[in-house]
Parts: sequence; structure tokens; C-alpha cells
Amino acid sequence: PRSTLFPYTTLFRSTASVPHAAPALPALFSAREQDVIAQVLAGKTVRETADALCISASTVKTHLQHIYEKAGVKNRASLAVFVQRAAESRQPNG
Repeated sequence: PRSTLFPYTTLFRSTASVPHAAPALPALFSAREQDVIAQVLAGKTVRETADALCISASTVKTHLQHIYEKAGVKNRASLAVFVQRAAESRQPNG
């Protein structure tokens, strides 16, 4: 079954938890930041994200700080809204 976040996860490149994602927003977020965003959209905790990406929890937190700054948001919920709006803006009209 597809994730309920599928339309939003397609904004980001493929990760273990998002197997059919496509590239997008590369100028805004680094590849690793896109990996972290995909984990956030999948509902993963900092520890789960760290384990999945083979990085430390501190590194995940640093990536999240950079992501929030670039997106102009303050938390995971706002990030999800940002991603949703980005996905909607990429859909063709009609």
C-alpha cells in the first residue's frame, strides 16, 4: 500500500523508506537533507532517522536545523505543510 504522504515524498529522491521517490528541489536542499526530509515525512524520530541513514542523532538535528532555515519553518508540522505546498505548486493545472 502507498503511504498517505506519497504525493509529497515524490518531491525527494529515493530513500530506503520512500522507494519510488523522484528528484526535486535540488537547489534548495542537499541530497542528505532530502533523505532527512523523507524520513520526517515518513514519521520517523530523530533516532530512527539516524539509524536508517547511518549517521548520529546530532547530525540529524543539525540537518533539521538547516532544513528549517531553508524552508522558513520552525518544526516538523510546518515542514510537512511546506512540502505539501511545494507538491501542489508542481502539479500541472487543469
